[in-house]
Amino acid sequence: MKVDFFIVGAMRSGTSSIRDQLDLDPKINMAHGEPMFFSNDKKYQQGFSEYHALFDWSNSDVVLRGEKSPRYAVSPTAPKRVYDYNSEAKIIWMLRDPVKRAISHYIHSVYRAGDKATSLDEAIENSGELEKSNSTMAYVFRSQYEKQIDAWSKYFPHQKIVILEDLINNSESVMGEIYDYLEVDPGIALGFQRHSRVKVDQEKAKIEKSNPTTVAQKEKLFELLEPTIIEIEDMLGRRLDAWRAH
Repeated sequence: MKVDFFIVGAMRSGTSSIRDQLDLDPKINMAHGEPMFFSNDKKYQQGFSEYHALFDWSNSDVVLRGEKSPRYAVSPTAPKRVYDYNSEAKIIWMLRDPVKRAISHYIHSVYRAGDKATSLDEAIENSGELEKSNSTMAYVFRSQYEKQIDAWSKYFPHQKIVILEDLINNSESVMGEIYDYLEVDPGIALGFQRHSRVKVDQEKAKIEKSNPTTVAQKEKLFELLEPTIIEIEDMLGRRLDAWRAH
């Protein structure tokens, strides 16, 4: 009795959407929300009973069980814990234009923390310190996907990288690749729809309008994150033009 696959990141890159899409398939059972079991010491030390209670084990139609917790991407303990739990688990990454992801993360932090949120300029200026402390407001570090993937590659060398822009523009093909990776035939028509919470999205749009990102900020973010773009392009063996439009 083991969970089969994990959507581990990246935050603000469509992980909720892909979870909800896969959960529509009667063959796949997804845990609701973000369990964060393998990144939370207290939860992990309590054992697997409560974690397994998040899944349906009685439905004979279900052939795969999965969860999504973007906190795992930057957790120092999650990769080994997941490996110790299920060394054959499938690991899925949802990646988005790293500059846009960093800005979205900033807006999300303002939405959640208001004036207590780290400003975008501060996050850019102190990116190294925020990375070292693994801050939840390390907007730059959490867009440096290669660092996060590398930590997981030591345990899971065959991970699936999904580019959000590809998924939006070529949903059927990319969803087919995900099913191939999971080694299960789709139980529904292949497609993808972005997760949307209208009220929250409207509030964030207001925040973004009142906190516009400057050209200088975007240029600095691109300067910091271009190495990430190059690394992911190397991993995929192709150029990511959608990430280079800044």
